[in-house]
Amino acid sequence: MTIGLGSIPQQDIFQRVMASKSEKVAVYSSLLGSFFI
Repeated sequence: MTIGLGSIPQQDIFQRVMASKSEKVAVYSSLLGSFFI
């Protein structure tokens, strides 16, 4: 998961996923983060 995320810290993504109320939002935000390298 960390591969291709660029300079985005893994902890930041993990916190976003854990803070998301919906799994779809978590997946969508993580995919968006991977595209904005």
